[in-house]
Amino acid sequence: MQRAQEDRKDPEEEAERQEELSAYQEMTPKEAADVLMLMEEYEPLVSNSMAFAEQLSKDLHLLDEVQGPGVVTHVERRGWAGGD
Repeated sequence: MQRAQEDRKDPEEEAERQEELSAYQEMTPKEAADVLMLMEEYEPLVSNSMAFAEQLSKDLHLLDEVQGPGVVTHVERRGWAGGD
């Protein structure tokens, strides 16, 4: 039933989509060169942020492994586990 609804498209939505597609304009060679220059300029920042995120994820995982049992025991002692 949902498939039948998907097949029927609102003519206004379809017209709007076609208008958006026809509004696409290819970059000029200068714009393309400028984008490449910016990408090269900021690539180290992107790489550094990705490396930071990966390291942070590893550190947090390690911290969870180290502190996990202690946290569980603490929660159980306090009665925060929600079992009762």
